[in-house]
Amino acid sequence: MHIIKKIGIWVGSIFVFLILISSFNSDPYALIMHDKLITLAYATDLLIFLMIIPIMLISNFMGIRKKIFLFKNTKILPEIMASIISSIIIIIAFSLTISVIESSFTPEYTSRKVTAEAKRFKADRLIKQQADAKIKAAQQVIADNNKKTDDLVKQQIDSKKKSDQQVIADNKKKAANLIKQQADAKQTTDQQVVDAKNKADELAIRNVDTKNQVNDIIKSTINEIKNLVTTDNKYVLSVKNGSLSTYPNTKIVDAFNSFFASPKWENFKSTDDQNVVEFTGYCMYANTKVKSTIQFILIKNNYFNIGALTFNDVPQSQLIENELFKKAFEQYSLSNNSNIK
Repeated sequence: MHIIKKIGIWVGSIFVFLILISSFNSDPYALIMHDKLITLAYATDLLIFLMIIPIMLISNFMGIRKKIFLFKNTKILPEIMASIISSIIIIIAFSLTISVIESSFTPEYTSRKVTAEAKRFKADRLIKQQADAKIKAAQQVIADNNKKTDDLVKQQIDSKKKSDQQVIADNKKKAANLIKQQADAKQTTDQQVVDAKNKADELAIRNVDTKNQVNDIIKSTINEIKNLVTTDNKYVLSVKNGSLSTYPNTKIVDAFNSFFASPKWENFKSTDDQNVVEFTGYCMYANTKVKSTIQFILIKNNYFNIGALTFNDVPQSQLIENELFKKAFEQYSLSNNSNIK
């Protein structure tokens, strides 16, 4: 039993040692030895108060509870009270030591940590705003398209009903006139009756043909409307057919279609009521295929600014954005033997 305890002590010591060593270099904001030592002290404090002391008290390691004044009385009620009081003391001591340790970090460490947390919060808020704007724009486009389609279908149905009614009325009028003419001419022979019937049948056939033609016209019109709805609007076209000041001889759409896979263009209104044209496509970055999203902010008179760039919805720096545009346009230049400067 004594050997097992020794083995347990050694294993626990090694585990604690490994945790402390790993914590020495785990904090990315601790760049100098002072902050690294404070980080080590922070980890040591956590281990002592949250793991070592509670385990020793619970397991009564080496009879430690008999050595503490609060636990000397073995009666149940005092022992429970001693455990509660000990827990309160440990929590107070832990809070005090943590406060002292955290106040020992250098101002540079605290500044780096606060700056990093602020940047992370700003990036998360920007991603959420962009997602909300895209969802809102998509919902608006869907609602507008549904309304246009419903209105068009209703108009076509009303037109078809009126056309059918007019055709039937005209045919009835023609048939009535024909019968009246036959009656007035007193052409009562069987052959004349057969001829009148045949003519009425021909009119019915023509009526069916007319309905089929109307249906064909309706289908053709609906398809044309759908094509118009899905066609790029003027904002998307202004960006597609535009160019950058550094590459004035190349259209953006030509360079992007050559460089990116599965290119897609969308237009939506931002939360501050600006027209935004968003491009998505796939390219290679660091030997990995990523989904690139580039936003263009429309100003006026077909002018625009380049907005955010993300790889797999992760915001990228201005340097990476410049390198991406340079690579896309230079690759297009080489493949088309153009004179891009």
